[in-house]
Amino acid sequence: MITSPTNARIKSARKLQRRRNRDKEQQILIEGVRLVEDAWRAGVRPVQVFYDAERVADNVRASTLLGEMRAAGIGEVDRVVEGLLLQPGLQLGDRI
Repeated sequence: MITSPTNARIKSARKLQRRRNRDKEQQILIEGVRLVEDAWRAGVRPVQVFYDAERVADNVRASTLLGEMRAAGIGEVDRVVEGLLLQPGLQLGDRI
């Protein structure tokens, strides 16, 4: 579980908010259950996924999606403490 905003993966994901960093890393950050689900259904396979366990537990869609990603063998699925994510639920980082 990630508990610190200074965690390297959290910092790396947050950098993707800036276009310059997205272009440099050739990655995007998709935030929110609906957008993550849409990307997943369209065939996007994430580099990493962050989720807030408390919020995901209360959201059937998010729980199902997270289970599908784990079953598909997505390697970097990180639980984070509340407040570290910019949007509630799930964040997904993927190469473009």
